[in-house]
Amino acid sequence: MPWRIVFDIQPSVGAMHSGDPIVAGQTSGYFYQAVTIGQLEQSNWGVFHEIGHNMQMHSTWTFSNNGEVTCNLFSLKKSSIYNYIPGPLNDGWYGTGGQTPGAASFLALDSSAKDWSVLTNLGQFYPRMAIYAQIFEKYGYGFMTYLATAARNARFTSIDNQSKIDFFYERLSEYTQTDMYRFMREWGLKVSQTSRNAVAAKGYRKLMTNVWMYNPITNTGGDQPLAPRVQFGNGAPGTSLGWTVSSITNVRGGTNGTYNASYDAKNLLDGDINTIWHSCFNGCYSGISSTGTAPNNGSTSAALYPFNAVVKTGNAPVKADGFYIVQRQNGNSNHMDAITIAISADGNSWNTLGTFPLKTAANSSSTEALTKQFIDLPAPVTFQYFRFTWNVPRVRPTATETRHLPKWALFIINI
Repeated sequence: MPWRIVFDIQPSVGAMHSGDPIVAGQTSGYFYQAVTIGQLEQSNWGVFHEIGHNMQMHSTWTFSNNGEVTCNLFSLKKSSIYNYIPGPLNDGWYGTGGQTPGAASFLALDSSAKDWSVLTNLGQFYPRMAIYAQIFEKYGYGFMTYLATAARNARFTSIDNQSKIDFFYERLSEYTQTDMYRFMREWGLKVSQTSRNAVAAKGYRKLMTNVWMYNPITNTGGDQPLAPRVQFGNGAPGTSLGWTVSSITNVRGGTNGTYNASYDAKNLLDGDINTIWHSCFNGCYSGISSTGTAPNNGSTSAALYPFNAVVKTGNAPVKADGFYIVQRQNGNSNHMDAITIAISADGNSWNTLGTFPLKTAANSSSTEALTKQFIDLPAPVTFQYFRFTWNVPRVRPTATETRHLPKWALFIINI
């Protein structure tokens, strides 16, 4: 649609402002940049900036601290078409012209130190344009159309800022056919677990390169392969790091109270996919392992849901990006379909991280259900205890069903 521009001797809001009509000061400079083809193609910034304000979608995806940022998307596309670097993008990337800190220095920080919402954490306006320049240059300017179309067709508006971030993340992942969580995280944008689950359910591949380090000024970088997840103790933190199961609802012993190492809780941390922990079945113990006192030998009534298991990470706290779990490799009729994770510094005060869905033989293929399942957190967390809680599986809805798991632990990752 055409936009009218009025050149007013007394513009009411600054030298130029959005609206219908767009209003600019009555100067030859503003006039010629709006009507001269050469200036429209090259040096004009203000006209497209104000048109951008008119086209912003605050009700669906324009999340916080984007007011003077996403109005420049048309200017970014114009500069790409006519092959020049706009000054505001250059200043925003390098932190020049008062745009401190710049995007380049911000993105080089540890992900835990980044926060999009803090204006002093990332220069107020121009540095934030780089996230859109990176997306457009790496994945195509078609994303602008895709995002706007999805926003116009959305059944509901976003109820809060988190919903807007989630909307943007989900549309970006759809357009790229890639889970763009890591990209969002590196820009200090926190995605909700609900949104992460929605994208995970679509089966998109993980981001494979550090796209957030792409330099939109020089068109270089952003193609460094991401390091794989690094598992504590190479996946065997019990034997190699001295981690222990400090408490568990119960553990299965042998018939008539005899010890059976096949079911010991320490098997959860030994890194051997063929060993398991088993809840009580016959010869049931309450406690950590099958050794020691057995107050309810022979009982099968103690295997009541929900189950809880607590792991202590040795003698010192750890910092982790996520957790993983492996379902039992045989007897898969009662795989866990969800798990609640909490962390603690002292084993007494707990912070619940959320409830996370898992693949099972009932809701996924056997291959998907039996492989190591990673639970990526929105940001790294530090703790010395973690607790898994799980309830009765939906496919076996009996409160006295037994439970068995082979492995779980943590990882440090670049996801």
